[in-house]
Amino acid sequence: MKLNKWLATWLVLLWGWAGREASAQPLDLVPEEADFVITVARPKELVARGWDFVHSEFVRRLPGYEEALDQLTIRRLVQLVRYAERELGKPWRELVDELLGGGVVLAGKYGPVPSPVLLVIQGRNAPLMRQASELLADVLEQELARRDQPHQRKEHERSGLKVRQLGDMYWTLHGPALLVSNRLEVFDYVAPLTHGRTERSFAQSGKWRSARTIVPSEALAWAWFDLRPPKTLKEVQQLLEVPGDLAIVHIFFGRYLDIFKRSDFLTAWLTANGVDFTVSVYAPAGWQGSGIGARTQVPEDGKAGLRPPLQVPGMVYSSSFYFDLGAFIKHRDKFLTEQQRKGFEDFDRNSAKFLLGTRFSELASGLGPRHRLLVAQPDRKTYSVPTGITLPSFALVLELKDAERMGNKLATLLRGAAFLATFQTRMDLVEEEYHGVKLVGYRFVDNEANRAIQNGLLFNFSPCFAQVGDQFLLGSSLELGRQLVVRLQQEQRQPRARDPILFMDVVSWAGIADLLEQNKEQLVVQYMLERVQTPESARQQADEVIRWLRHLEHLQFQFTSEPKSSRLEIHMKLSR
Repeated sequence: MKLNKWLATWLVLLWGWAGREASAQPLDLVPEEADFVITVARPKELVARGWDFVHSEFVRRLPGYEEALDQLTIRRLVQLVRYAERELGKPWRELVDELLGGGVVLAGKYGPVPSPVLLVIQGRNAPLMRQASELLADVLEQELARRDQPHQRKEHERSGLKVRQLGDMYWTLHGPALLVSNRLEVFDYVAPLTHGRTERSFAQSGKWRSARTIVPSEALAWAWFDLRPPKTLKEVQQLLEVPGDLAIVHIFFGRYLDIFKRSDFLTAWLTANGVDFTVSVYAPAGWQGSGIGARTQVPEDGKAGLRPPLQVPGMVYSSSFYFDLGAFIKHRDKFLTEQQRKGFEDFDRNSAKFLLGTRFSELASGLGPRHRLLVAQPDRKTYSVPTGITLPSFALVLELKDAERMGNKLATLLRGAAFLATFQTRMDLVEEEYHGVKLVGYRFVDNEANRAIQNGLLFNFSPCFAQVGDQFLLGSSLELGRQLVVRLQQEQRQPRARDPILFMDVVSWAGIADLLEQNKEQLVVQYMLERVQTPESARQQADEVIRWLRHLEHLQFQFTSEPKSSRLEIHMKLSR
């Protein structure tokens, strides 16, 4: 009777231990000392999406698809997968679920090469994981022997944990989990976790506890980086110092340096909706409490109130961003060291000589903080001169604080610059009333001197400018200038939202396709030279690439700053 009770007790304990081990999470096996963690949370779904996308008809139409699949590395990978299917007795999709289904984690420390890393592969089937690890070891041993590298297997014991070694790889098994590292001493930190001391794991650490609620449950993969260790480096501290030796860096990138300075960690994750993907990057520092180094790119109240990115037919790239150069002028004593300040004051005084009596500081202070940039491929009708290469048109739209005064100053400066340019190349002035707006432009004269410059490169441009309300347009072509005049007039009647978005960028694949279409002959020649193809075959591949790009939608970037957090979102919309 006592024997039966003793046996029953041990069976219950064994069942509880087995159940706990089977339900273990890979983060429970990562030491709390980790400086970074990269996790594939849903390996089965991510692999399936990747497989379906790569083998979709959409991708198979790409030129070079079959050639890419015939690469030696790809063929070896396919052979390895087939070998694993045969030896383990399961198709690869089932193997992914049973061997990776619990998640895959790569963690490590910052430091000199080779910095310690730990790979945790959490499976669902312990016997199958043991069999797979032996199979992997056999394959690695054969590869090392083929390369005449040390391939003798060794065994070590670290804090009661048996660790095997092959070359520079160390590994051990813990139930259905495989743990691999490049350093033996890593297992001194892993061993207590395998013995149930999970309070010393990354999953239970305070630094992760403050970030784990941010990553959404539907994320396919995510990453976490500790930002505190890099900030102890002298070089990094010098970079973050304001005023410091790198004032120009803070003027243009101070927003990101300020967030880095005030954040303990950075986390990112990947989500999917059909064939569209979104990458989100999060930092626990927002516009509240931002330092002086961020002032040119972050408004004091956090409300940027950006206008939407400009959209025109043939658009390739469009950006709307917050950049207040006037804030630098106002706070330059805090941005610049004494020596830098003296240098800037000398430059500012001398700038009046080539800015027609206006100082640089006056121009910068007169600009608003909300601007836009556009790259597009409009229909060109200004010239009939053929060019060696067709370049896209571009435009910069500046916001003005005092629209009338600043508009007149900018127009005078641009007219003066164009007059000086006529000493180098022949241009004709073009002034026209377009939809009630005065559009000033310049056309390059069709003569031998202009044709000889870079095989007619100048005839990609007909620079122009115009003012629409408090928006000042600088364009590289009259065609794009006319389109934007209409677009800016429409915006004058639309209310603006006071939101926390600090920049929005859009890349149009269809616009890139238009640009390639304009330069198709150059693309054909490139295919002929790189792949030794006939002109007909190269032209067919060029057409296929252009058609493929037209099936894509766009790539969008958006940076948002809330009071206590900041987020960058990258949306990849792949299909129309």
